[in-house]
Amino acid sequence: MVFRRLIAVSVFFAFVVLSTASFCSDLDVRLVDARDVEDFCGTRNVKVAFINTGSLYYVDFSETNPAVHQIDAVSDAAIPVISPDGEYIAYATGTTSDAATSGSSTAWIVAMSESAEPVMVSEQGSGYVPRFVPHSIDPLEVLFATCAEPLQGKDFIWDGCGKVVAREIVNGQPGQERDIYAGGSYLGGISYAEDYLGTAENSKNSFVLKIDEAPPQQTLFHALNCKKNSTDEDTLINLQTCNPSMSSSSVYTDCLMYLDFGSGSIALNDAYHPETGSAWGVHTRIFLGRATDDLDITRFYDVPGEEVVTDPADKVGEGEVVGKQWNFPEWSNHPYFAAANEEMDRLFAPETGIMWEHTNNAEQIVAINLKDSLYLRLVSTRDTGRGSTTNMVFPSLFVEKTAGFAEDTTWLGRPNVSIKNKFFRNGNGYVSLSDILSGTPGDAVSLSIYTLNGRMVRAIDLTKGTMPVLNDLHTQGVSLIRITAKNGVLSTHRIIRP
Repeated sequence: MVFRRLIAVSVFFAFVVLSTASFCSDLDVRLVDARDVEDFCGTRNVKVAFINTGSLYYVDFSETNPAVHQIDAVSDAAIPVISPDGEYIAYATGTTSDAATSGSSTAWIVAMSESAEPVMVSEQGSGYVPRFVPHSIDPLEVLFATCAEPLQGKDFIWDGCGKVVAREIVNGQPGQERDIYAGGSYLGGISYAEDYLGTAENSKNSFVLKIDEAPPQQTLFHALNCKKNSTDEDTLINLQTCNPSMSSSSVYTDCLMYLDFGSGSIALNDAYHPETGSAWGVHTRIFLGRATDDLDITRFYDVPGEEVVTDPADKVGEGEVVGKQWNFPEWSNHPYFAAANEEMDRLFAPETGIMWEHTNNAEQIVAINLKDSLYLRLVSTRDTGRGSTTNMVFPSLFVEKTAGFAEDTTWLGRPNVSIKNKFFRNGNGYVSLSDILSGTPGDAVSLSIYTLNGRMVRAIDLTKGTMPVLNDLHTQGVSLIRITAKNGVLSTHRIIRP
């Protein structure tokens, strides 16, 4: 088991203004304008699928007049994922969970059409959390696990329960099946190069397994290197995780996306996490972790704080949003994009009696640009009242890779400089540029500073011959500094302020 030390760099978010494009008869929703989708994704060939009360819906923003479509023949559905070619949706029936469960589940596919008929691709009751093999197009391959309940005496389903298989889809029909891994069930999908499987089981930590070597090597994520408040003594705290989704990147094949249950366990242990410099709540951050990174958490994405009312004043109990969290993040076919839903906690005064009421529904489907740290709400419900039945869960996003697309090989890269040498305790709050630049400063032409939430706060032209001090760093936590050299090579440095 490999343990990774945690440094978290959160990211800046920006919402594009929503406009009403269209809505369907049974779901009172609004869609973002397709022009905003094109600006955000670089193409209008963008599709999203989701579940509401067991029914399967999709939106195709490349249509002349995008609308929400329901696939009539599908019911009791969960966990939909759009295929790499954007033509099919894989989904499960029999369970509403993407984690370990004692129930049965069957894997299906269906063409993205209102009148399409679903096709079973697993044995009845033995197809859990279906996804597509990321690089598969001709033919497509559906990946699924065959077991979701730990064996007797075991704690995890990845420990010997069932296997992970891939089944070809030829002309919309299931074809040959092959074993991917026979040593247990992993629920988070497979990497682009088929070298990693990922999983998390609503238990402590998440895991990736490197399956292209013998014996397979498992890496554990979310073991946090914390410190005791009173003594600064090192203490390792494992946090509970869920909703795993393996990277679709052809470069960073070792990367897993997941949620956690907040930093409450850190506070209960009278500890703090020095690298993040802040606390977080249940499902309020989407995490990315890499198995081969020296740092356990590569990035995280905070749920946007808009709409949350911390002081309702005289509107108490009129359906104010008093809390918000992410749910069901899923990496898209495109390495730079993911989808998740925003779940809103609304507060209502009692109609009778003394009991106040909360509604907790997934009201928004959000596209996340993982590279540039921007968010765009794709689908938003208008049905936000006390009796709302709109709960848009398990979003899946397809984004066309435009002609000539080549993935940036540095966007999730590890820092060039060891963070161990980047603690600054000089008292005056300044960091000299010479403390950061390694080698000859004259080789560098520009430097940019990003805050803890990923917002660029300063850009420095290094060709002026001066050596400025950096007074833009946080007093606590992590800052990200990017330096560009004359030859165009980009280096990244994480600076920790204890």
